[in-house]
Amino acid sequence: MKRTSQRGAVIPLVAISLAVMMGFAGMTVDVGYLEYAQRQQQSAADAAAIAGAQQLLTSGCPNATAAQTAGKSDASAAGFTDGSNGATVTVQNPPAAGAYSTNNCAVYAKVTASHPTLFARLFRGNSMDASAQATATIVNNNDGCIYTLDASKTFQLNGTNISAPNCGILSNGSVQVNGGTVDVGSFGYLGGFQSNGAKYTDATPQKMIQVPDPCPLIASCSAMKASPPSPSGCKAYQENGVTNAQVAPGCYSSFQLNGGSVVLEPGTYIFTGVVQDNGPPVTGSGVTLYATSTAGPVQFNGSSVTLSPPLTGPTAGLLFYQDPSNTQTVQFNGSTTSLSGVMYAPAALGQINGGSGNYLVLVYGNIQLNGSYNVDPGQPVAGQSYLRNIVLAQ
Repeated sequence: MKRTSQRGAVIPLVAISLAVMMGFAGMTVDVGYLEYAQRQQQSAADAAAIAGAQQLLTSGCPNATAAQTAGKSDASAAGFTDGSNGATVTVQNPPAAGAYSTNNCAVYAKVTASHPTLFARLFRGNSMDASAQATATIVNNNDGCIYTLDASKTFQLNGTNISAPNCGILSNGSVQVNGGTVDVGSFGYLGGFQSNGAKYTDATPQKMIQVPDPCPLIASCSAMKASPPSPSGCKAYQENGVTNAQVAPGCYSSFQLNGGSVVLEPGTYIFTGVVQDNGPPVTGSGVTLYATSTAGPVQFNGSSVTLSPPLTGPTAGLLFYQDPSNTQTVQFNGSTTSLSGVMYAPAALGQINGGSGNYLVLVYGNIQLNGSYNVDPGQPVAGQSYLRNIVLAQ
């Protein structure tokens, strides 16, 4: 029997095998590249959602235009510009669908892009599409309620009993605690620390990294910083004996109380000079006190001081704001002191002697607390924490 020649028959099999192996290798390379590209897209989507929500801290919720502008800008900075190189960036506030569709402070971002293939185009075409999405929202979970920002100063608590179990003390400077009981959820300091006979019932003081000015995280503080009231028509005010004297909001070149008692009507009070209470009790509900760069020192040393901020509007929750360049001392030293809201004087020394507050956030260059003080014994004004953070929700 004559045998048929088999020479060269294996070459086509080898060629086919090599083609298949190269195809698989190409797919592996392209899949790896796609995974890398998707990680980049996810970072861009995360950045877009966070930027959109961050913008809502100052503009208010909802604000679709502000969220879209900020979100697309950060996505572009991350390498994905809407409408460029096949990329599509979608930013929604509130999200059009999903678990956060009813949350006016939530921002949804989606980044879709087409990525070129290298080897896999033999099997799947010249490109592969991928998308990434993220949702960010504003939450009320910041744990700071007493801030001292001046790293060169020493925060002093002299026989102070502080009750703030739901928030904490954050000091960029040194801390000296002389006696008293400190009940706080957290206690951080950047400089040195001295404790003389003090008792800590919850968190113990510990080293921390420097904290930034929290004003951008407080909607009313950020709004005031961006658009402070303009002093105009300022006048001097002096009270010498009238009981329950009604004082209207406005601009005051000097503000002196020497007798009687004073009721501040709701609104914003602008001070350009000295503020001095030498004894009369002062009350006011729905008030915001604004000290310009030339104001001060601000001294409320009356027999009692009871003040609370507005619950609505751009200054909601903001009781006191002093221009960041103003280093004049701020004193609230009434024998009975009841304050609520945010008190912001980032370059000044704040002195508070005794008292309590419905919900208080203190932000000063430095602080001296003397006596007992309840910083957050109740619910925040208007049911919200003044300090807010951005978190990725999905």
